[in-house]
Amino acid sequence: MVIISVYAYKHLRGVNNYLLVSLAVADLVVATCAMTGSASQDITGRWMFGIFICKLWSSIDVYASTVSTLHLCCISLDRYYAIVRPLEYKSIITTRIVCVMMGTVWLLPASISFLPIFLGWHTTPQHIQEMEANPDSCSFVVNKPYAIISSVLTFWIPVLIMLGTYTRVYREAVRQKKAIKKLTTYSRSLAPLEVPQTETIVEISTTSTENHKCQLITVCNSDSDNER
Repeated sequence: MVIISVYAYKHLRGVNNYLLVSLAVADLVVATCAMTGSASQDITGRWMFGIFICKLWSSIDVYASTVSTLHLCCISLDRYYAIVRPLEYKSIITTRIVCVMMGTVWLLPASISFLPIFLGWHTTPQHIQEMEANPDSCSFVVNKPYAIISSVLTFWIPVLIMLGTYTRVYREAVRQKKAIKKLTTYSRSLAPLEVPQTETIVEISTTSTENHKCQLITVCNSDSDNER
């Protein structure tokens, strides 16, 4: 629905929505490739596609999930510049920069998914032997170095960046809310005075201009303090 919406309506084809469309594509890959493989194994109770497809499926699972997380990180940076530094937004978040960001988030995760999984760097020798002896099972077992490196690069660093950017966005939103409230209160205080039409004002209108101003202020202060 996100992809169709951006494709159908021209006013949605902004630079900031490129990242949303790319994120939607990454989530489609997770749904069509990673989740279907898991569902087939749960339904049949065994893995029916061999060792190579098992490695491919595990690689796509890690790859697409990482791509999705990195997209969320890039979107948080886009929101940061749009809200916290709006005057610099158009000069920093350009079409070229967004394309570089999307290219990076699609290419970088391959180095921690397809490459180590197909070369067997992600798991233990015992697990490799078990997979070769039991081709009807496909499980994803990782060793400690791969678990630490992959979790830091694909989860903890993006999450820390998102926490930092959205904290700044929240603070800026609160600051702008207070500024708008203060401006609204100040604007109301400058509203035109509603001078009460009384006999006293009619009588002093015949006096001189300077005395009229002085006496008019006196009347308004005494008859209508709320309009001061």
